Amino acid sequence: MGIGNEETVLPCGTDIGQLVDQVAEGTQPTEPEHQAQCAYCRPTLERVRLAMDELRGLAAEPGWVAPDLAKRVIGRLRAELDQVVLEVTAYGRTAVKRIIIAQIARRAALDVEDVAFASVQVVAGGRLDAVRVQAQIVVAFGRSMETVADEVRERLGAALGAFTGMVAERIDVRIEDVS
Repeated sequence: MGIGNEETVLPCGTDIGQLVDQVAEGTQPTEPEHQAQCAYCRPTLERVRLAMDELRGLAAEPGWVAPDLAKRVIGRLRAELDQVVLEVTAYGRTAVKRIIIAQIARRAALDVEDVAFASVQVVAGGRLDAVRVQAQIVVAFGRSMETVADEVRERLGAALGAFTGMVAERIDVRIEDVS
């Protein structure tokens, strides 16, 4: 059974896939202060660390275990976390990679007049048909930043609905620079 959308993001907004990557790759946290204090991140990180330790221990046992077991399991977990389910019917499930949804949102942001650059990340929302969007943009100098940000939100929501049927639960726009 796959991991549903509601299970890929902690209530604090942290993507579980990022925590898995952090433990599996041994990388530094992007928000160390948050993770050190968060009532959701701390226990999740501990569970991921324990699971990774068990996988590594199992993979290290001689004989019956494939040497790349931990790598394969983490790969499958990442693949599941990287998908957003569009619909579930009696005939099957339709899922799309988050990167594709992010590309749709990025193109919609770039269609807004005076947006010179856009980078978009998408995480699963609280419902099966919902996502949360984080857009970073560079705007041309001269136009109201608030107006541009509002238009980006409107276009992203409309594009996601039109192309994927997804609802943008939340669209955060961060203006990184002016050009």
